[in-house]
Amino acid sequence: MLFYQSNGLTIAQGLQLKTILALSTLLFEIPSGYLADICGRRRSLLLGGSIWLISLGLYCQGQSFAEFAIAEILAGLAGSLISGTESALAFDTLTNLNAESRYTGFEGQLVAIAGFTEAVCGLLGAGIASINLRAPFYCQVVCIALYALLTLGLIEPPRSKPTAPFRQSVAKILKIVHYALIQTPRLRWTIALSATFSSATFLIVWTGQAYLQAQNFAIADFGIIWAILHGVMSLGSLGSIVIARRWGLGFSLSFAVTTLSLCFLGLSLIQAAWGVMFIAGIYAIRGFRAPLTLTLINQQVSANIRATVLSISNFTFQAGFILIGPLTGFLIATYSLSMALGAVACIVFTAGSIFLRHLYRLGAFSSN
Repeated sequence: MLFYQSNGLTIAQGLQLKTILALSTLLFEIPSGYLADICGRRRSLLLGGSIWLISLGLYCQGQSFAEFAIAEILAGLAGSLISGTESALAFDTLTNLNAESRYTGFEGQLVAIAGFTEAVCGLLGAGIASINLRAPFYCQVVCIALYALLTLGLIEPPRSKPTAPFRQSVAKILKIVHYALIQTPRLRWTIALSATFSSATFLIVWTGQAYLQAQNFAIADFGIIWAILHGVMSLGSLGSIVIARRWGLGFSLSFAVTTLSLCFLGLSLIQAAWGVMFIAGIYAIRGFRAPLTLTLINQQVSANIRATVLSISNFTFQAGFILIGPLTGFLIATYSLSMALGAVACIVFTAGSIFLRHLYRLGAFSSN
C-alpha cells in the first residue's frame, strides 16, 4: 500500500488492484488446475513461475494504475497455475509412498517454514523499502527465478490422468465443478469454509497495513511487525497439528472461526498501537487453518482430479474476495477503516458458523 501511494494511488485503488488480481485468478483458476491434472504438475509450476517473472518486471518499471493492473492480471494467471498444484503434488507423493497420514503435518511444517522465511524477508524488505520502495520487487525477481529453476528438479509420482480430448475438456471441467460444489455437499461446505478463511486472512494483508499506518508506525517498523506476524503464523500452523490431534478437526475449525471474528472486531474497536496484537491473532489463524482445510479437502477427492478440485477451492476464495474486497474499500472510503473491519468480523462469524453447522450435520468430523 505504501508503494501504491508513492505512485499516486489511494488505498481504495490498491484494493481495486487486488480485486483485479482476484478476478484474474478467478478466470484462470479452474482451467489451470485441469491443465495441471492432464499435462503434469511440474510443467504447470514452471509455467506459473515464468509468467510471475513477467508480472514482477512490470512492477519493477511501472508507475500507473493501468500498468499495475496488467501486472496483477499476469500475477493472477501465474498464481492460478501454482495454487493447488503444489498441494496436489505433495499429497500424491505421500500417497505413493504410503505416507498419506503425514500430509497434515507436512502442510503445517510447510506453512511454518514459509512464515519464518517471509519474516526474515520482511525485515530485509523493510530496510530496502525504507531506501527505495521499488527495490523489493527486484529482490523478488531473484526469488521467483530461483523458484522456477527448482521446479525443474521435481519428480511426479505415477498416476492416472484425464484423457478427454480438448473439445471435451470444458465439459469435463464442468463435471468436476458439479461434483465438488453441487453433487458432494460435504466437499461443497468444506470449500466454502476454506474460502471464508482465505478471503478474510488475505484481506488483512492490505487492511492491516492501513491500520498500522493510521497508528503512525514508520516504514522500518513495518518490517519488524511483518517478521513478528509471520513468525506467529508459523507457530499457528505448527500448533494446528497438535490441537487437531488432541481435539479433532471440528473443534479446531470452530475455534479458528471464533478467534478470527473476535480479532477483526478488536481491530474495529481499538485504535491504538497495541491493537497490532489482533492482527497477530489473524495471522495465527491464517497459519492455523491452512493444514486443516487442505487435509479435509484432499481426503475427499481422488488423485486424478485433485489439482482441479483444489483450484475450485481457490476459485471460490477469489470469488469471495471479489465480494468482500471492494465492499471493504467502499466502507473505508465512505465511512472509516473501523467500520469496515467491524463489518468483516460480522461476515466471517456468520458465514463460518453456517458452513461449520452444515459440516457437523453431514458428519464431516466424525472420523477426525
